[in-house]
Amino acid sequence: MRRITRLLALLAAMTLFAAACSSDSSDEVADEPDAPAPAETTEAASDATEVTLTQSDCDKTYHVITHGDSGTFWSVVEVAVADAAEAIGCDVVYFGANNDAQAQSQAIEGAIADGSDGIAISLADPAGLESAARAVVAAGIPLYTLNSGVNNYKDLGAVTHIGQTEIVAGNGAGERFNALGATHVLCARQ
Repeated sequence: MRRITRLLALLAAMTLFAAACSSDSSDEVADEPDAPAPAETTEAASDATEVTLTQSDCDKTYHVITHGDSGTFWSVVEVAVADAAEAIGCDVVYFGANNDAQAQSQAIEGAIADGSDGIAISLADPAGLESAARAVVAAGIPLYTLNSGVNNYKDLGAVTHIGQTEIVAGNGAGERFNALGATHVLCARQ
C-alpha cells in the first residue's frame, strides 16, 4: 500500500500541475459549495520536509488510462507517469485514448484482465466510461480518477480524484497574478 501511495503522490503532484492548465470544461461546476478554497501560499512553504524515494523491487503493475493524446498536455503526464514508475520501481502502463471513450474503455477492461494492481483514469466522457470504471471497482482493483472526473469519482466508487476544478485553478491563478501586480496576462490554450 505504501508503494501505491508513493506512486500516486508523484502522479498527484504532476497531475495537479497539469490540471491547472487543463482546458477541459466538462468538470466546471457553477456553484460548487463543497469545492475547497484556493490554498494560500506562505513563506513557511520553503520549510517543507524533503521526501526521498528510493527504487525498490516492486512486483506490482499499475495502469494510467486517459482520454489524452500525445500533445503538449498529455505528453507531460505520460513522462511523469514513467518517471514515477522508475522512482518507485514498479511497472506502469500508460495509455492515451485520443478522446475515444470506446478505446479508453477497452484499455480499462484489458487492464482488469491483466490483473492490474491499481488503475487511474481520466473521465472526460463519464457516461462512456461508467461501465468500465464500475468493472474496475467490482474486480476489487483500486480506481483513481485524474484530471477530469471530480464530479463523478465518488459515484463510481473511485478511491479519490487527483485534480481540481477549473474554477479553483482560475481563482488561484488570478490571486497569484494580483499578488504579483500583473495588469496584462496572456493565456495560451495548448
